[in-house]
Amino acid sequence: MTRLDAPWPELAGRLAGALRLPGEPDYRHLTTPMNATAEQRPAAVVAAGDHADLAAAVRFAARHGLRITPQATGHGAGSDLGDGHLLVDTRRLTEVTIDPVARTALVGAGALWSDVADPAERHGLQGLAGTALDVGVCGYTCYGGFSWLARQYGLGSGRLREVEYVDHTGRLRRATEEEDPEVLWAYRGGGGVGLAARMLIELVPVHTVWAGALAWPSEMMPEIVERWMEVTAEVSEAVTSIAMLLELPPLPAIPEEFRGRSIVHLGICATDAEEGRAFARACQLGFPAPIVDSLRHRTGPRLGSIHLDPDAPNPGLADARMLRALRPETAVAALSATGIGAGGPLIMAELRHLGGAVGRPVREGALTSVDAQYLIHAVGHAGDHAEAAQLDQRLAAMLAACAPALTGQCSAASRAGRLDAFTALIPPHAERLARVLAEHDPGSLFQPARALVPDRPGAITRTASRWN
Repeated sequence: MTRLDAPWPELAGRLAGALRLPGEPDYRHLTTPMNATAEQRPAAVVAAGDHADLAAAVRFAARHGLRITPQATGHGAGSDLGDGHLLVDTRRLTEVTIDPVARTALVGAGALWSDVADPAERHGLQGLAGTALDVGVCGYTCYGGFSWLARQYGLGSGRLREVEYVDHTGRLRRATEEEDPEVLWAYRGGGGVGLAARMLIELVPVHTVWAGALAWPSEMMPEIVERWMEVTAEVSEAVTSIAMLLELPPLPAIPEEFRGRSIVHLGICATDAEEGRAFARACQLGFPAPIVDSLRHRTGPRLGSIHLDPDAPNPGLADARMLRALRPETAVAALSATGIGAGGPLIMAELRHLGGAVGRPVREGALTSVDAQYLIHAVGHAGDHAEAAQLDQRLAAMLAACAPALTGQCSAASRAGRLDAFTALIPPHAERLARVLAEHDPGSLFQPARALVPDRPGAITRTASRWN
């Protein structure tokens, strides 16, 4: 099937939204994801205007031999799309309805965490959003992203109560614990089945937190990280923190205090202000004053500025692996192996403190808990083959340095620009997910941004990517 073979006017006439073909207005914009390593040249893009558009797109694709890929922001984009694909853009489906009594949010497939944060905050509630609020709620939930509140409240995937989705026949269905429970299980961290239309997620009763960052010149990384690891060994679940080695370009979009610098950056979020202050004091005891101290009371909408995530499309490749208990010297060796600060392709490497409620599932799901104490994650710019090759060498060196602590499990939500995350799930859950997919998408109509199960008929392969 090529873009010339399908009767596109037939589909366009059924849409409340818009259909865009190559060369038409908005096609380029809609096929430029936040992670620009993915080269997207689908046969067409359905810019969905309502749930009926999702169903129409699925039925059309099934009839004409096209594969469906959903996309809101494209943070998780990893696979190249060619003219055998129909891209379904959900960014217009941004409804958010907060129920302050039930402490839930009903969110559309294109809603971002920033769309949830403001109305939730008015009721003293927060969603378990990640470090960047411009990430889509559905994609984040489907792949088990980590929140600033994870050590106290667990993974956001475990807070998914219901999902409305379009199945492979084009039927709009609802998965709950009573109806389609296996589908709901798959959406909790397993990527899901079909096209998600809306999700009902739980919010947590947190109004303000003590949060922000401390930063020093990157030369102090060994001492700062060793101290941070000593302190995290004793800290309560009220505190979640990230130790990051970061090289920032001299761009106006970067806060002035960070611009053009290599720094070691401690991001901290505490639901108990006194515990947060004590943790921060312990981390910097005996060290020179940090060049940045942004710790203060914050609401949910203000947490997105701590991690310094980029806010424009860029070609990035990343890897992220789970770690058991980690020796401080091993952590320092792994971060040092990245070459950050020496002009290499990696621009950020971090250790996220897990444990606590991260290891206790709120509900059963494909990925609603992780048996790990830390996550190591690094990302770099990959504008061409040479940069991608250099970046992969540095990532390999980082992982080799911490090899004794690796659990064998990766983080699907953090593998930017990668086509697969086949080790994201523990083996029994991966086998169960394969069975759910075989039953509910028998023809592999849906191609996710990132594959969690190998060997599916028509599944994406590494040869589909420019960099892999």
